[in-house]
Order: sequence, then structure tokens, then C-alpha cells
Amino acid sequence: MNTIELSTEERDDIKSLIEQLDTRIVPNEPMELDLSNDLHYRFYTKQLEMSGITPGNRPQLYRILEQARKEPLKSAAPRHVEPIASTTDYLKHDILLIDSLYLTKEGIAHGSALASLKNDPYFCSLTLGLYDVNGVLIGQVQTEDQYNSGTDIEVNATGSTSPDAEIKAVATCFHQAQDGTPYLKMTQASTIRGVTKIEHVHPQAQPGQDKIKLCLGRRGADCTYSPHNASGKNVLMPIKGSITYTSDIDPRPSDGRWCLITMVCPDAGDGGGATIRNTEDFFSDPNTKIEGNKISWDLIAKFESVSGVFIPNSSAIYTFTLSVILQSSNQPMFVSITNAPEADYGPTTKQIPPLMVYYSCVAEGTQVTLYDGTTKPIEQIEPGDKVITNLQGKVKEIEGVLKGTEELPMVRLKTNFGHDLLLSQGHPVVTPSGVVLAKSLKVRGEVVTDGGNATITQASQESYGGYVYNLNVGPRQEGNCDDSSTFYANGIIIGDNQMQFKYNRLYKYTSSAVLEALPQEWHEDYANHLKEKGEEYPVSAG
Repeated sequence: MNTIELSTEERDDIKSLIEQLDTRIVPNEPMELDLSNDLHYRFYTKQLEMSGITPGNRPQLYRILEQARKEPLKSAAPRHVEPIASTTDYLKHDILLIDSLYLTKEGIAHGSALASLKNDPYFCSLTLGLYDVNGVLIGQVQTEDQYNSGTDIEVNATGSTSPDAEIKAVATCFHQAQDGTPYLKMTQASTIRGVTKIEHVHPQAQPGQDKIKLCLGRRGADCTYSPHNASGKNVLMPIKGSITYTSDIDPRPSDGRWCLITMVCPDAGDGGGATIRNTEDFFSDPNTKIEGNKISWDLIAKFESVSGVFIPNSSAIYTFTLSVILQSSNQPMFVSITNAPEADYGPTTKQIPPLMVYYSCVAEGTQVTLYDGTTKPIEQIEPGDKVITNLQGKVKEIEGVLKGTEELPMVRLKTNFGHDLLLSQGHPVVTPSGVVLAKSLKVRGEVVTDGGNATITQASQESYGGYVYNLNVGPRQEGNCDDSSTFYANGIIIGDNQMQFKYNRLYKYTSSAVLEALPQEWHEDYANHLKEKGEEYPVSAG
């Protein structure tokens, strides 16, 4: 693998910025770069150049960079992500982190970075480069772009070096928000080889399941973690594990010792995530113990607020990153535990099952249509009952029932056929044009019912204090896109607890939809991006 030669000035730029990151007050949080600062500008444009991004193939990006170069950053100090007020108060913010970094005994360095941004920026670019401690680039800088989105960007990089070297992963994330404001942040992590064992206990899927199921405001036999008394205000998810190293851990606080635990919402529509634990409350927790060459933890993530961070019925990316200093070398050792689907998994990156957030239901008393055409209140449905799933009379068996309460106002749907259904805002409803969340349904729109397509005459929100329920309809084939996980609720076809996962995962912006939402000045950049990916530019776009 070839190493790109950098000038002395370029290596000094990299070393200088890495030193700034190493001496920050808050470890492992992104540092905002100021493009009016010559050092910051030179560093970032060099990262782009080394990854193949130039003014020729990204003219709008470079126009924005040049404009930002003339306008000093408004804030005098680097802007950090919002810290959590307590372990029970999670604030949604943009996420940028290194989620994998390791070095093999053959001297092959691997790293990956993850970004997830709120509010669907017009453009987002994530770059990752691997370096030695002298600022020498290992391998090639890699980049990934997203247009009119920024919810789930992952980039991987590799390189060759000495098996005994200390390596650094440096990630930068640039995006232009929909108000036109540009943002550029940078983060890094360092490591050597030195882990002998990673033991991960929680969060973990139940035996026989391939997913971790976090039920907010719901209880069910197949929930991995759920609240007490069916309330969404006290969901407890344990975080437990241990790591054994090749030599003793330095127990003293230092710049090289940090921990960050995050939950990211990567589904289409909006990104970002929350910090569950950070350095201060991780190492100070009495259940975090350092004993010789082993560190162990047994913590609790307590979700008191279920709105704002998690998207109802969606996937979530859990990432635990930890860095400690080994006494034998006085060098940092990086370890991560994650379910990021595109992370570079290796000896110090532990992969755990996908994590799903369950959070939608219908009101108690809702009538569910059984296989023989009779109905039964949803609270009386039991596993093994058979229900009709579509207009063709397809029958499926109930595999599980969820019960809980609803904190947010629910949606009252009424149709011109006389249907009346109360369901949560995030519940999927089948319409003639596809699956739509209840909160997005509008009067004069249509839904699919036992009488065919019906017109919505009311779609209003109201408070509800009773119990709510949901069903798991199955079995079904993984990735199956038919309506086999739907059922009739008061005569309206709605999705079960698994359906929205399927549609969230399958949903991707088409190039035509991106161009429709993307400002004209970004179209040339996007066309070049599609060409590089081997994808066609929409003919109608010109």
C-alpha cells in the first residue's frame, strides 16, 4: 500500500491540529474548525485533495469554503456538542466520532468514522485519514458524501505501518445546513496494539433473538429492555462489560483517558443522537473499576424522556468507545463496542446485534379482525391468535403482544366509511400510495380499510391516559416487502411492531427526490458524485 508524501508544512499542520485536539478540556468531542484560520483551511482542503475531492468535481463545495475563509467564526471558542444535564436527560445533537481503530500484528491499520446530523443538511462530507505520531499519512484519506441528508455517514480507511507504531485516526465532517450556514468539525483517536479480551454483557439480545429490542413505554415478552409498570419514564438499559489488556492500566486521569457512549438515530428524515455517558461520569462511577490490566463497568442508561432523541419504531446505533493509557508504554489504547453496520470490525472493535426502538401502539379497546372475520379487543389478543392481514384475506399468526402507555398526544383517525381509530403518532398506516406514519396523515387523504380505500375526514391529536397495545404479526421473511406484518384495527389496515423497521431501512432518497430538494447550485457537485458512484443522473434534471 502506497504512502502519500506530504510536505514538511503539511505534516506540521496535521501535528499542530492533533496537538490541539489532544489538549482540549473535553476529550473525544469534536473541535470546530475555523476556515478563516489559515492552518485549519490548509489542513481541510489537503484532506479533500488527498481523497480526490477538488474544485473541478466539487465546485460548489469549494465556493462555500472560499466564502467561509473570508468570514471568521462567529463564536470565539470552539463549539462543543451539548453536554447531558444528567444521566436521565438526553439532548439530541450532531454526532461525529471514531467508531473503530485497530492495528494488526502484520502492521495493517484500520479505522472508521461515523457522522449523523440533525435536520437533513444540503450537503455533508465525512473524511478519514490514518497517521503516525509524526503526521505521516498511512494509506489514503477516504471520503463519503451525502446530499440533502446526513443521517448515517460511515467512512473506512486502511494503511500499512510498523506493528509497534502508535496510529491516529483523524476525521473531519463538513456540512451546509438548510439555512446556508457551513460547519466544519474534527475529531481523532489514537491507539497501539494491546488488547487480549473484550467481554460484552449488555446491551445484548435475548437468547434466540438477533436484535436488541428497547421498548419505550411498552412491555412485552420479547422486549430485551422495557420499563417497569409499562411507563416510558423509567426504561433502564444496562451497560456492562470488561476489557483485559496486555499490561496494567494507568489509573490516573489524563488526556489519553476518555470514554464516550452514544446512541445515534440513523433513519431517513432526521439524524443526530444523544450522549449516554461521557468521560467524567464513566470513570467516577463506583461501578467502573480498574484492577491491574483489566477495566470493568456496570452502568445504567435511564431513559426518562422518550421524545426528541429516538425515532418511533426505528433502528439505533449504539457505540461505546474507550481509551486508556497502558503503563508499559505510556501510550493510548482504543477499544469500541458498536452495532454500526459499516464499521470496520477487528480485534479491538466488538460487534453487537442491531438495536431497535419500539414505540408505537393503538388504544385499548381497538377491535382486531381475526381469520374468521370476527373481531376481538386488542387487549384480549394472545400469541397464537390468527388475524387477517390484507384485502386478499391473507392470514398470519400473532407472535407477541406489547402493552404500555403513551406520553405524547395520540392521533384520532376517522373516515367517510365510519372508521374511528386512536393510535400513536409514530404508528405506520397503510395508504394506497404506501406506508405513512399516523402523524403525517391529512384530511382528504386516503387509507386502506376493510371496505377499500377510504377518505380521511378527521386526523387530529388528543391526549390519552389509558393503556396502548401493539402486536407482532409473523412469521415473515427478513426483508420481505409485502404486507404480511399488517393487521386490521377498527377496520383500518395498520402495521405491526416490525413493519416500520422494514420501511425505515428500505427507504432511500432517489436521485430525483434529492435533486428536487437540493438547491440548484449543488446540482453539478451531485452529478459528479453520482458519476463517481457509477449511478445515472436523472434525465429530467438536465
